[in-house]
Amino acid sequence: MAKSIDLPQNMGLVPLTDELNDELVDKPNTPYKEFEFLNESVIEVLLDVSSLGKVGFIETEYFGGEGVQSSIVCEKGKVIYGPQISNNDNLNPINDALKILGVYVSKQQDEFDEIGLGRNRSTEKWFERGYS
Repeated sequence: MAKSIDLPQNMGLVPLTDELNDELVDKPNTPYKEFEFLNESVIEVLLDVSSLGKVGFIETEYFGGEGVQSSIVCEKGKVIYGPQISNNDNLNPINDALKILGVYVSKQQDEFDEIGLGRNRSTEKWFERGYS
């Protein structure tokens, strides 16, 4: 079951839970090595939805300050950014994708914090709690 969560700046988030992934997946291959969960079925959904406007997919995995983040942005049925990955270097693919999606910084230190993506630290918590 998909759940849409409203975020600031007219943004939204659909957490890709294990259950949602299982519902979507008929093509389990992950064609982009930059992602763990972006399989062909999810890519098809992103490309389809992008006919309505820009849509992005982000992943992040950190533990003890070390980790990785990845992003991709689609529009009009095509990938327009990415796939990008960062392994603790100067790249910041999530903030770069958020900029492309239209997030602007007015109060916080970066786009990720500006729309509150740090509020929950797991996909499951986003699904359970939403933005609150």
